[in-house]
Parts: sequence; structure tokens; C-alpha cells
Amino acid sequence: MIDSRSKGRTAERDVEVRFKEAGFFTDRNLGGRHQVAGDLTTEGFALEVRNRQKLSLTAWSAEHELSTPDHLTPAIVYRSNRQPWRVSLRLDDFLDLLKEARS
Repeated sequence: MIDSRSKGRTAERDVEVRFKEAGFFTDRNLGGRHQVAGDLTTEGFALEVRNRQKLSLTAWSAEHELSTPDHLTPAIVYRSNRQPWRVSLRLDDFLDLLKEARS
């Protein structure tokens, strides 16, 4: 059986590889529970990676948003076991992305 810490590191590496394959550089934050900007940072985003059977997006988001510095946009990259990776972020941040894509 895989312990949760190992499962978390594997998930972080998986997401990191997916970003690299898409042409994005990421920084991996290895500060453990006391890290400030999520598990990965890229292109102005602080990414918190979660791979859990039971999803707690509201709690994860609130915690991550409180700890993310103002110059980064907080986002949760998550999946339930054996499901595709998904991303959750605040609506205003998503609208900002759409505005940037349109210009």
C-alpha cells in the first residue's frame, strides 16, 4: 500500500511532467507543510496538487488562497483516483485568463 506522502509526491511529479510536455516550466516547492506557494509554481500560478478519493475543494481552496502570495494566482490541480486531472480556481481569476486570451 502506498502511503499518502508518497502518493502526493507521485501526483506532483505527474502534474509537473504534464506541464513540461505542454511546454511550461515549473518550479517545485519542497517546503512540505510550511511551503508558501503550493506544490508547483508556473506562469504566475501557485498550484496545489491533490490526488484523493474524497474531494474537499472548498477547504483546499480556502487554505491555499490564504497562503498564496499576492503576485501569484492560486489554483488547485486535483483528481479523484483514476480520474482525469482537473483545475479549480476562483471565477475572477478564470475571467482574467479569458480576457488575456482574447487580447
